[in-house]
Amino acid sequence: MLIAAVALLVAFEFSSYTFFRIIPRGFFIERMHSSGIMDVLLGYSTGLILFVLVMSVQLRALKKTLSLERMAVIYILAGMPFAIFSAIASTLIAYNVETFIVNVAFLCFQTWSIMILISHLSKSVRITLTSAGLMSLLCVYTNLAALFFNIPFSLVF
Repeated sequence: MLIAAVALLVAFEFSSYTFFRIIPRGFFIERMHSSGIMDVLLGYSTGLILFVLVMSVQLRALKKTLSLERMAVIYILAGMPFAIFSAIASTLIAYNVETFIVNVAFLCFQTWSIMILISHLSKSVRITLTSAGLMSLLCVYTNLAALFFNIPFSLVF
């Protein structure tokens, strides 16, 4: 049932990016008013806080432990594809590349990021790839909900 729910969320996300011409901003909360370094640091640190909260709850439910330092490293490594995407997205938009192409590129970078998150989480916590994948997708969609609906960090933005 959980896999079906995740598949439905993935289908919804893919269709919203592909058919409704939405340009995504990234699933780790990076909704910023400007491109200043303080805004970037605020976005990443807010995303890290939400990541640690979601992962801590899930790990507690599984009776597993993971240090905060290791969670931060996993978060940074998983965020690298989005840093790369952010670097090329502004160039793509500047050249008036079709929104569909930008969204497909975003989904590719998101998949790359999720694969990094799953593999490192699986190795660090010593759980199966399936369990790590479900935990990662729950984290991703929690971050997406916070990004799209500005919860629970609405006061920050």
